[in-house]
Amino acid sequence: MPRCGVSVNLLESQQIQLQQWKRAHGTPQQVVQRLEIVRLAAEGLQDIQIAEELGINFKTVSLWRRRWNPLWKRSKSADKDSKSSNPAAPSPLGGGRKNNSSYF
Repeated sequence: MPRCGVSVNLLESQQIQLQQWKRAHGTPQQVVQRLEIVRLAAEGLQDIQIAEELGINFKTVSLWRRRWNPLWKRSKSADKDSKSSNPAAPSPLGGGRKNNSSYF
């Protein structure tokens, strides 16, 4: 039976952010794989199709598909809070690192 999982909808700003993370030279390959899972899920592919395309287990795809929406919402609200309270504080996504991929 096909596994579609939770629907993933990406705003244009989210698509841009994912591309920036993917292109960053310091982004670990594990994170790039997760970004690809989210991108392909947003295109409407099923878990099994994504798993076959990326050469990974469909359970990994299902896991990151489910995690995506809560992570994005939490990271954006934390980013907004940190900017309003302390403009010099590092981004909660980046934890002071060059790229903002710590949640992946």
